[in-house]
Amino acid sequence: MESEVWDMVEVEVCDSIMGSGKSTYIINTLAKSVSGPTIIIVEQRSEVDRYLEGLEGYKTPESIEGGNLTDNFKELLADQENIVTTHSLFENWGNEIGSDIDFWGYSLIMDEVCSNIFERINIGAEDIQKLMDSGCVAINNGSKPETVKRGGVKLPNRYKDLNKAFKTRDIYTLQGNEGEIHTLLSAPMLKLINRFEKITVFTYLFEGSLLCAYLKLHNIPYSKFSVKDGVMCDYSDDSGAGVAGLITIHDKQLNFVGERECSKLWMGKKSNQSKVMKAVRSFMRHSRVDRKYFAWSCHKDYRDDISHPEFHDKKLQTRIERGDDVPRNGQTFLAQNIRGVNHFSHKTHMAYTSNVYINPMVKQFLGAYGIDFDEDKYALSQLIQWIWRGCIRNGDPLTVFVPPKRMRELLKEWLGVGGQESDLESA
Repeated sequence: MESEVWDMVEVEVCDSIMGSGKSTYIINTLAKSVSGPTIIIVEQRSEVDRYLEGLEGYKTPESIEGGNLTDNFKELLADQENIVTTHSLFENWGNEIGSDIDFWGYSLIMDEVCSNIFERINIGAEDIQKLMDSGCVAINNGSKPETVKRGGVKLPNRYKDLNKAFKTRDIYTLQGNEGEIHTLLSAPMLKLINRFEKITVFTYLFEGSLLCAYLKLHNIPYSKFSVKDGVMCDYSDDSGAGVAGLITIHDKQLNFVGERECSKLWMGKKSNQSKVMKAVRSFMRHSRVDRKYFAWSCHKDYRDDISHPEFHDKKLQTRIERGDDVPRNGQTFLAQNIRGVNHFSHKTHMAYTSNVYINPMVKQFLGAYGIDFDEDKYALSQLIQWIWRGCIRNGDPLTVFVPPKRMRELLKEWLGVGGQESDLESA
């Protein structure tokens, strides 16, 4: 960031509603392409398999004895292979792979935006100052946004998060009113991003993503197009009006009315957790739906506090998270920011209880550089992506319960006609 200057990467964004054929377009386009090598990153391992089946000659990193996925990824890069991998591996890319990306002229395709563009590093203001005073950390002079680098003194072992971030991320400072650094945020390395020949992002509501904010932060321009039925077309700002007739929003009893209700801070109170649990349970009871066809979500920190045996199987969830080979159709809890997963399309009733905001530190950081981030579009994007894991992706009717007032109103506005309404009585 401070010494080497790279040409700015070309960025294209395919912004199209779910079900428009974005993945089909990627596969069909790359199957006919004779351009330079490509890396595709996707949300889930199941999507990796789909691309490997649809694209001849593409490879995915594998754990080899004595190494790991990242090591094998570097080997595939050095051999100029076309690669499909996951967002999680992308998070571990360091600048050491930049020379191969640049030398071979790699392009990057993101099938959905990554979720961890900006992350707060777990270190307090007092420790930050101590590390700077001791020479472990130093300011990158002239960097804008302001970043820090390793100093001449070895970083103590207890700062594991910071040490890892130095290897794979840029680290930005967030200052207080008196100019003191009180927070460190990490983000993908700009130097690495700019070494790609081209980046193409396939998503929906791109302006509601932190990747969009990242591009604006670094003054990286982007162009937009859309896809309809798997065919490229001019960008169109599609709303949900076309699917409004398939979505029934529970809009009578059980809903909450406060603007900040169901936010992460609000959800931290035990009495509020009980309130949410009872609302979800009542919705499921009166919907008369088998748990197999039910899905719910909340802020992940409070999942176990809100869950109830009527709508959540803790043992099954533990086995799934452990990586056991168990059927997924009985899983009811879906993370509030889930994307790119297709094996819950049998869910006919879904309850989304989160009132979504970005990390306030990230918002403050972006504001310090004049970026007015659209939190409503960010929240709406997460909600729609979550709903699209259910049966609506098959064109089947879906009943959705969105108790937070703000999220419910955003969904109704996106649908244009407010969806249909059901009238469930409180249990």
